[in-house]
Amino acid sequence: MVPQIFSLLSMMTTLQAYAWLFATVWKGKEPGPLPKGLPPVPDQQPIPWLVVIALCQRNRVQESLAAHGDDTLIIEGHPVVAGDGTHVLLAQTCTSKVQQREKKQTQHPHPAETTH
Repeated sequence: MVPQIFSLLSMMTTLQAYAWLFATVWKGKEPGPLPKGLPPVPDQQPIPWLVVIALCQRNRVQESLAAHGDDTLIIEGHPVVAGDGTHVLLAQTCTSKVQQREKKQTQHPHPAETTH
C-alpha cells in the first residue's frame, strides 16, 4: 500500500503545546484554477485541519519562523478523518519556505561570475 502524503502551506497561527507535540488548526485556501477538463469546485467553506507536529519537528523550524515573520510553514503528512469528522494531518516532515530555499541554494550554488 502506498502511503498517502498531503501537503499544507500556511503561516503558523493558533498553537497548543504539549510535552511531546504541537497542535494547531489551519484552514485550507480556496483552490486556484484547475486544469482543463476537471469539473469546477463546488462552493464550500475552507476545510479546517488539526495539524499535529512532533516537538522535534517543530524545534527544527522554530528559529527560522522567529527570524522571518513572513515565513511559511510547509508540512507534509498523513491525512485522516477522525470519527467525529475532524480532518487531521499527522506531520511526517516539517520545514519552512526560507529553510527550503536555503537548502536549495547550498545544493545548487550559483557559479561565481568571472570577469576578463
